[in-house]
Amino acid sequence: SGLSLMVERGAATGGQIVATGPMMLGRGDSFVVDSRSARFPGDPRISREHAEIRPASYGGGWILVHRSTTNKTYINESPVDGERNLQPGDRIRIGDTVLRVVEAPGVQGDSTLR
Repeated sequence: SGLSLMVERGAATGGQIVATGPMMLGRGDSFVVDSRSARFPGDPRISREHAEIRPASYGGGWILVHRSTTNKTYINESPVDGERNLQPGDRIRIGDTVLRVVEAPGVQGDSTLR
């Protein structure tokens, strides 16, 4: 199954990201989502490769891995150092952008923008 993230705050507010495999979250020139990354514009506190979401190796579910050496990643306003399991309802903050985790069971195919 996949993972859906809803953009709740930031330049891409209202956007939805559906991931079915590993995906890098980072800064870009515009809000762009493809099968391997989601890019968010206009926020200098988002690194180019800020954090990664990916399926957990064991037991199902999804994890977030903090990748930035300069900027912090937060889940529910707690700093992430390394990796953390994601749960429905969690809020991921990178820079000033906030993404809410939404379950997306049965999603198939590539990661897409909806």
